Amino acid sequence: MLQIFIIVVLFLSLTLKIDFRSDDAFISFRYADNFAAGKGLVYNEGERIEGYTNFLWVIIMSAFSKYGIDLLSAARIISIFSAIAIIVLTYFITAFVFGLKGPVSLLGAYLVALNPGFVLWSFSGMETLFFSLLVLLGLTSILMYIGKGKVILLYISSIVFAVASLTRPEGVLFFVTSFLFVLLFNRQDSYEGFFNRFKTLLIPSLVFAGIYLCYFLWRYDYYGQLLPNTYYAKTGFEDQQLKGFYYCFKFVRESMAGGFLLIFPLALIGRIFTDVKIRFIFFVLTVYGIYIIFIGGDNLLVQRFFVPVVALIFTLVSLGVAKAISTMNTGTIVKILIAFFLILYPLTVLLDTRTFPMLGVESTMLHYDNMEKAGLWLKTNSLPGESVAVESAGIIPYFSGLKSYDRLGLNDPHISKYGKHGEGERDRSDENYIMWTLRPDYLVDAFPTLDKRQKPDIEKDSISYKYCSANIGTGTLEVAGGVKRTGDLYFNYYKKARR
Repeated sequence: MLQIFIIVVLFLSLTLKIDFRSDDAFISFRYADNFAAGKGLVYNEGERIEGYTNFLWVIIMSAFSKYGIDLLSAARIISIFSAIAIIVLTYFITAFVFGLKGPVSLLGAYLVALNPGFVLWSFSGMETLFFSLLVLLGLTSILMYIGKGKVILLYISSIVFAVASLTRPEGVLFFVTSFLFVLLFNRQDSYEGFFNRFKTLLIPSLVFAGIYLCYFLWRYDYYGQLLPNTYYAKTGFEDQQLKGFYYCFKFVRESMAGGFLLIFPLALIGRIFTDVKIRFIFFVLTVYGIYIIFIGGDNLLVQRFFVPVVALIFTLVSLGVAKAISTMNTGTIVKILIAFFLILYPLTVLLDTRTFPMLGVESTMLHYDNMEKAGLWLKTNSLPGESVAVESAGIIPYFSGLKSYDRLGLNDPHISKYGKHGEGERDRSDENYIMWTLRPDYLVDAFPTLDKRQKPDIEKDSISYKYCSANIGTGTLEVAGGVKRTGDLYFNYYKKARR
């Protein structure tokens, strides 16, 4: 369909323009490279620490690594195709599952394609869009089962949710939420109906459980922990649930036109009693929203955790708009909607740096480009067997190839469990442990800078850390007011020496 093609082109024009990559993606790439090289699913050779939460994504990346394919390019290609599939699938849901006709049937796909988080994370190198596609496929299967009652759809959804759960832990939540809804809230409310639904769900549930249990038992045997190390590193911070509420508020403010788009889903609240498919979407979004609040969201750009459900959110927006058109003066309302959605909303996405933080993204990308140079400098100038400690545990460790210590604890069990949160911070740290127990040869101080830095040396017992600023070539950074400046680039670090 021409209209969907145009929407896809609009999406591609945005995501390719931003050229965003995530430092966290390179943590997964490091695991993938080590696995492909026969060193195991490890961050550092010989250390079994589960510092990732995307097992299947790491395995897929390791297959590309085995054949020498650039992992960032491979990840981006998979993510882009996943994003396009989500746009098409969103249209399928609105047009065929819910039966919307005309331009309003395209609205959900259009809004998904413009969503800041959807666009940004499609080119990040992370598993976000691949996981989101799997989740949406599973949810779509449940929506179709609710409408048609074909049991094969339950088997399809259980397998898809199992694959999603191997990609990210939240896949289990989507499976449990979906099957629990079918058990408790679909069709009849009588005991006999409940028992029949239980029998229908039993075998598909066992299919999911069998797949996931095999994986879970393997990872527990391999890493020795019930939960990934990242869970301990990223939870337990001050005001966690309050920050989760604020995380949800920011999504509504920054991804739903300042909250305007929220009007349309809210207009459908009454239909949860009469339309089981709308009831299902509200149920999934409510449970997932509670989960996001419980974990406190995350500290990455434009609410990454909402990407797996943007298709459901904007499906509700489409349904709400359709309801408004059918109950109001259609001539006036259509003109208002066309003006808003086709003119005002795209402008808020493209021009409002709070909604779509173009300057922040560009500044971050300049830092990451320079971190790659720092990593390559370490690879060239370090000695065999030396180690580095970093706060950003992806790009510099990946390009340096050195044994690396994660100062924020994602890949360190001591810091993840016993490190302290700074005031208002969401990351743990233990600098004394890093410097005087692990004693890395290099301690990265900060992002590379355009000026040579000086700081006092640090000494304890027989060890001293001398502060250094190494020229690593030419680089560009954003300075005050969004102005970019190019000049000599300095990599700032502490270097270990014995006194």
